[in-house]
Amino acid sequence: MFIEKFELKISVPLIHLNKSNEFEEQVKENSINLANKESYKMILTKIRTQQSSFRNKLLEIWLFKCGISKITQTELLEACHIKPFSECEFTEYYDLNNGIILTSCLHKLFDNYLITFDSEGDLVISNKLSIETKKSLRIETGIKLNRYTEKMESYMTHHRLKFEYQNN
Repeated sequence: MFIEKFELKISVPLIHLNKSNEFEEQVKENSINLANKESYKMILTKIRTQQSSFRNKLLEIWLFKCGISKITQTELLEACHIKPFSECEFTEYYDLNNGIILTSCLHKLFDNYLITFDSEGDLVISNKLSIETKKSLRIETGIKLNRYTEKMESYMTHHRLKFEYQNN
């Protein structure tokens, strides 16, 4: 079996909590070679650390409760990007206005464009969800997101447009 050697370079978003270091500069400049196992490990460690920080900050902002169900059991709460991480610009990856706290089930519905929120923060539900599913999840159109700000609107508009496309 022949395996071709290749070099993969990526851009990794970073939260700058303190001062920047050489590794972060190399990542920003796309000069980290992922074929190097140690570089790859460092990148994964940075990403995981930042995801944890993003979640913890969002939990504080959202008062440690789901934006829809009001569940407060933190083990059930997840940080959810409004504009998907994979579609974000560098400055949007860990922008706290691009995040909400949802339970894992509601997060899955949101990520799959089965729910979204209108410009007032009211829940909009896809017609693809059955009445039984909505009843089981205790969701209905018009439930108010417990925190909605003007700074979230550009991200939510992006989500709403994809929701409309997926549901028409």
